[in-house]
Amino acid sequence: MLYFMWLKAFDTVNDIAAIPMFELGQLTRQQAIAMTKKEAVNKQGAYQYWLNAKVITPYIEKGLKQFKQEQAAVLAQKQLAETALKEAEHTEVYRQRDHVWQQAQIQAKRACASGYDQASRDVHLLAEAYHSKGERTAFELRFRRFVSNNKNRKALLTRLQGLSLGCDVAT
Repeated sequence: MLYFMWLKAFDTVNDIAAIPMFELGQLTRQQAIAMTKKEAVNKQGAYQYWLNAKVITPYIEKGLKQFKQEQAAVLAQKQLAETALKEAEHTEVYRQRDHVWQQAQIQAKRACASGYDQASRDVHLLAEAYHSKGERTAFELRFRRFVSNNKNRKALLTRLQGLSLGCDVAT
């Protein structure tokens, strides 16, 4: 312990002669100086001095550009997946269109708000499915028939207002 305290004292004192030395068999003055001599730090080679904003700016800009490209690619992939899912849903609704029209009519006959809401969702989904298949005319014919069958259900017709497609759903 005494040796470590001596080394610590040697580290803080500038006058080497003022530091007591060990006796024979211990470190000599030259050995102590050699062991505790501090090497000058090469400041030119230090990391903090050669890395500066001027050197790193092009890499930051490149990194930001790559990050934005990756974000755009992820967003495009997500949109593509959502579009494929929506298209699959439209295909299934279109495939079962007769059944969905029947379900919409059953819900409309319930003559309550929840039934009208469900019938409206079904008809809107049918509109999207027919549109995605390019069958707008076929949808208009079925829609007019649906409106005609439910002309006394004003609350339902109000929910279908956005799908009027040239026919008067309010009548």
